[in-house]
Amino acid sequence: MLSVTRQFPRISLRLFNRRLYSASAAATLEPMGTELTPSEASTSNNEPKWDISVGIAVYRSALIAPPMSDVEKKIFEHFLAEEHDRTLKADFEIKIEKEKEKLKIREELLKKGDEKRLVEFDDSFGEKLLEKQAQLEEFRKIAAKKYRFDDITSLESKDPRSLRRKSDKKLILLVKQSFAPSDSEKGITDYESGTWSVPELKSDGGTLRETAERHWSRIVPDGPGLKIFGNAPIAHYRRTYSKRLRQKLLERSNDSVGSVVFLYAAQLQYTHLDSIYFNPDYISDYQWCSIDEIDTHIHNAKYRNCLKGILFE
Repeated sequence: MLSVTRQFPRISLRLFNRRLYSASAAATLEPMGTELTPSEASTSNNEPKWDISVGIAVYRSALIAPPMSDVEKKIFEHFLAEEHDRTLKADFEIKIEKEKEKLKIREELLKKGDEKRLVEFDDSFGEKLLEKQAQLEEFRKIAAKKYRFDDITSLESKDPRSLRRKSDKKLILLVKQSFAPSDSEKGITDYESGTWSVPELKSDGGTLRETAERHWSRIVPDGPGLKIFGNAPIAHYRRTYSKRLRQKLLERSNDSVGSVVFLYAAQLQYTHLDSIYFNPDYISDYQWCSIDEIDTHIHNAKYRNCLKGILFE
């Protein structure tokens, strides 16, 4: 029995090394130890040429907890009742209970007509305390109705560009990219404007992560920072250029038929902002979408499923 348990760490180490090799190989599209540049994306024998690009799946985490399910509500109510039974009463609650008992005695004395003992209750201190409790309860109801503490989602923005929407869900950034303002600028955006996607940029020979960081600082010059997870991308996919876009790329001496996009997951650091300013030279439109809104913007099934995996909750 002892010899069997000692083999588990070795098995876990083999699986870890295998996953590490797969992630590294996916990031380079070549065997480990080789370096791939954008000019080497095409193979020999006149095969199609593919550009190497980097995509950033920027998401905003949920700001509040999502609504509880039926099972969660039952468990919550059970523990709430158990906590109420075990906790000690506050001094204010004890005073209210004592005053209620005094008022009951006073009502009985009124029915009996015992005026002598009624003198002990003439100060009506108990009634004042109960009135204060009623006023506090009424104030609580008015504040809850005015500020909607029980339903924060009703106060959210309806603008798809705002970060103050769907606070109980993750939101991913989808953009419509534009061409660079000048052809002489490095790392021009070779993507057709009008198609929804995550922010993407053609690699100019640097590392994939550096390309992702540079692209974010370019489209959001003075915006919040990102937390990019890992140096290796989490996924990759191929995008075929349209005929119109290929014609434009040929004018720039680029005969690529499409691009291989390596996807990085990145979390938005500052979630207290209402909106973010995007450079209009690179981003013509943008939206913060939830997992159920991706279907209306992304029509490619593989691409859509890849983004939904990032928004899994």
